[in-house]
Amino acid sequence: MYTILNAIRLAWRNLLRNRKRTLLSTSGLAVALIILVITDGLFDGIIRQTFDNMIREEQAHVRMFAKGYLEEDIPGLDYLLTNVDSLAQRVTELSGAKTTVRMKMPATFISNGEETLLTVRGLDLATDQNVFRTLDHLVVGQNLDGRSGEALVGRRLAKEFSLKLNDSFTVLRKSAPGAMNSLRLRVHGIIDTGHPDFDNNSVIISLKDAQSLALVKNAATEIAILGKRETDANRLRKTLRTEMPGYDWETWEEGAEDFMPMMRMKRAGSAIFIIILALVAMVAITNTMTMAVHERTREIGSLRAMGYSIRRILWMFLLEGLLIGFMAGAAAVIVGGGVTLWLSKVGISLAAYDDIDFGMAISKAMYPALTLGNILATFVFGIIIGGLASWQAAWRAAHGQVVRALREGML
Repeated sequence: MYTILNAIRLAWRNLLRNRKRTLLSTSGLAVALIILVITDGLFDGIIRQTFDNMIREEQAHVRMFAKGYLEEDIPGLDYLLTNVDSLAQRVTELSGAKTTVRMKMPATFISNGEETLLTVRGLDLATDQNVFRTLDHLVVGQNLDGRSGEALVGRRLAKEFSLKLNDSFTVLRKSAPGAMNSLRLRVHGIIDTGHPDFDNNSVIISLKDAQSLALVKNAATEIAILGKRETDANRLRKTLRTEMPGYDWETWEEGAEDFMPMMRMKRAGSAIFIIILALVAMVAITNTMTMAVHERTREIGSLRAMGYSIRRILWMFLLEGLLIGFMAGAAAVIVGGGVTLWLSKVGISLAAYDDIDFGMAISKAMYPALTLGNILATFVFGIIIGGLASWQAAWRAAHGQVVRALREGML
């Protein structure tokens, strides 16, 4: 231990010989690592926020469908759960979780001579807020109270069609029996959930009105189940599938599969940027160590002549690079971790980008997530970068010719 401490003290003293050069090398790597901490925190926060919004707005932890529903490209009313009241009660008894019934169907939206294809979502107003928080995101007007003909519309949909409170519109679709049916609705409120499917192209009505539009009774497209934790999903599905065969079951992870490739692509782009920064910092450290070896050639020759082994010389210079990485990593933990922690409390406002659709279920602000794993990984990564960057110079110093170093000042 004494030898190691002495080696560290010697390496530290050597770094202080040229403080400005050491500071520049350390700062370059520290900046790259700080960006890495903040970027990782931002992506982890976006993923966590997106998954949370998907679960609490649309996916729940597990959803139950009629057999064949999930095989449809655009699920409609061909596969409906019947006797949903008793089915939901049975699911609640078996799972011990919170449940609610929803009906989701594509429909044609008609307002002031304009029309578009969107999604009509019928909610069981008595139980929906036990599982989802969609109705908690009202920004204008009032929530649904069960009266027929009332609807909530997404903020962006309302903006696109200039809809205001009490404005009327029509939704039209083919009913379950096969006849075309329409429903005249009035804007009772406007919601802003942060989920693009709800805010951009959804009309929310009561389950009773949705059943009236589809011309069915006591039927719906899905039953949503919310456990205590996200990790309960597979256990709940296994239990329910065993006890209630003949239905399709989907966990929230399966429902989010389409979202994952986009996140992986964005994370890969960020990783490439970070790697480039790290390589630039690595080159700077390599130049620093190479110059240090060049300036101390005669010193290295003297140490070798005094009996210093190749291994000891190698470690002497390698420790200098490791110390640079250690200092840069520590700066990243303190500065990057501090900034990420602060941003996780105040958030990054997206109000200036209100009209941009990010394609992800995020709200008006992004909240980075600071994790111990990311912090430790960044710290260790900094030390590794410092060691790798100094390896070539350390190897050259350790394996140079002693006589030539003393006589000519060259290795």
